[in-house]
Amino acid sequence: MHGDWPEFCRGLYAAAVRSADPLLVVPPALPDPSPWRAVRVIAFGKAAAAMARAFELAWPDVPLGGIAVCRYGYAVPCDRIEVLECAHPVPDAAGVAAANRALSVAHATGPDEMLLVLVSGGGSSLLCAPAAGISLQDKQRITGTLLNAGAPISDINCVRRHLSAIKGGRLARAAGKAGCIRTLAISDVVGDCPSAIASGPTVPDSSSIADAARVLRSYGIQAPESLCESIGPDDPVFARSRFDIIASGPQAIAAAVAYGRGQGFDVRVLADDCVGEARDIAAQHAAMVQSLLAGTHTRPVLLLSGGELTVTVKGDGQGGPNQEYLLALLQALPAGAPVHAFAADTDGMDGTGGAAGAWFTPEIRARAPAPGPWLDRNDSFGYFGRLGALFRTKPTLTNVNDLRAIAVGVPDH
Repeated sequence: MHGDWPEFCRGLYAAAVRSADPLLVVPPALPDPSPWRAVRVIAFGKAAAAMARAFELAWPDVPLGGIAVCRYGYAVPCDRIEVLECAHPVPDAAGVAAANRALSVAHATGPDEMLLVLVSGGGSSLLCAPAAGISLQDKQRITGTLLNAGAPISDINCVRRHLSAIKGGRLARAAGKAGCIRTLAISDVVGDCPSAIASGPTVPDSSSIADAARVLRSYGIQAPESLCESIGPDDPVFARSRFDIIASGPQAIAAAVAYGRGQGFDVRVLADDCVGEARDIAAQHAAMVQSLLAGTHTRPVLLLSGGELTVTVKGDGQGGPNQEYLLALLQALPAGAPVHAFAADTDGMDGTGGAAGAWFTPEIRARAPAPGPWLDRNDSFGYFGRLGALFRTKPTLTNVNDLRAIAVGVPDH
């Protein structure tokens, strides 16, 4: 590894993010527009505006129009597609208005037109259309409670599909007159299941009302009186619909592997699909590191992992799953161990506080306060901010989940 640890982390992160850059991954995946009189576009998610812009640049002469719905601060200027900004992860009124606009675009797509849907992580919150009998306040209450309880995204999205007039295949049904529906997705979901990515607005839903009710009961949440039935694969609209994943977490980890090897590391992937409580995964990884420390190595080892971790929030601090993972890892490792670590969310924002993640070195650990009280408050952001070890970046305009790295046997600088 050349240079210092923060510099290496920035290079590693940039390589992973570049693998999911909309300007690189959208154009090669676009379908042939020639059979269609025009193309209507609905883009939504953290990468929505960037995906829409990449699409515009790739098809400068194709008649098109539509909307891109992204998180506040994630907008990219577009020439022919209107960009709307909404709240994430808890939906707001702007998200409801944007979802209604999306449904209008879908309804208006005719038999001689293609509906192109560009999906990315965060779309479930950003495109919020409460089903009949369900209020925005219901969705905000339920979403916020599930997030604070550390519910996995699969459970959250299961519930979202049964509260929505747009998710779980309902956007595709709204486009019932369209000549064809094509969906291109940048996946932020472990396992890349299409029905879980942004809660699957253009694909069938295999979950049931009973599944959603079971999730709500398990977290002590009172279910609304109205939950939507699923739209199954036999609905005729899906015969004219195709779904393709164009970037994902495993691709980002593969790019990070290549970068790490180029910097002289013996790179080992722990997993590209880690899920679970951040503290629990940190404890598992700390045990693996201690096994490595007991052996001998001809060159430094870099342990990489991806996926999406969660945090059960009990304190009043700030932070996110990646920062909490690092804080728990720091606590679990033996004092004085030659270990460097880094964790960040590839969308540029890890939970609350304004950082994408954090990092530490042996030198930082030597002067760091005891992490226990900070873990009790869920204040990983405050902890690493005090140490000057927060990892900050601008919104990346994409999202393929977490990137975590642990280096063993690197001399401190």
